[in-house]
Amino acid sequence: MATATRGRWRGVSDAALGAIVAHPVRCRLIAVFADRVASPNEIARELEMPVGDISYHVRTLKDAGIIELVEERPVRGSTEHFYRAVVNNIVLEEEDYEGLSLEQRVEYARQLFQLTTAEASFSLETKKFGERADHHIARVPFAVDEQAWKQLAELHREMLDRMIEICAQSDLRSVGGDEPRIPGVAFAALFEMPHQTQAASGD
Repeated sequence: MATATRGRWRGVSDAALGAIVAHPVRCRLIAVFADRVASPNEIARELEMPVGDISYHVRTLKDAGIIELVEERPVRGSTEHFYRAVVNNIVLEEEDYEGLSLEQRVEYARQLFQLTTAEASFSLETKKFGERADHHIARVPFAVDEQAWKQLAELHREMLDRMIEICAQSDLRSVGGDEPRIPGVAFAALFEMPHQTQAASGD
């Protein structure tokens, strides 16, 4: 498991990040760069779009710190640039996460929320999101006591461990096989909300 993120949003505001991931092309680019290293030329060919348009969106994502340059290759007298998402499959061990400062925890969560928002937007845009009837999406607001909170936190930890185990078993079964792989994203979150009086006062 990774123990740190590879970068930051470099002080970009939440509003600016929201505008970045609201664009369907940028959502698709974020999903691509989260999955693999790629260049604007490669993506332009895949999406059948002008490379200039793709390069513009890539620059926007790079300037925001959402993707990073990882390689440069000489191609026919010019240089092709390859990028990847700053945040990819990152899961922190519990002791590593507890060692982060409050600001680092918020930054870490913000990055994952923004990446997941982009991936979900891409899936919704292509209608792939609803293609399988056994997909899952739920929102469960609650107000519980301390004991229940700890139980919910433990439930989420158990679910994450089980998900990682299932994916690892699938990887082993795929070796030497020809069964098609199903790309997907699983996102689970459990977080405390401020009381309405706190939110109103800004405390």
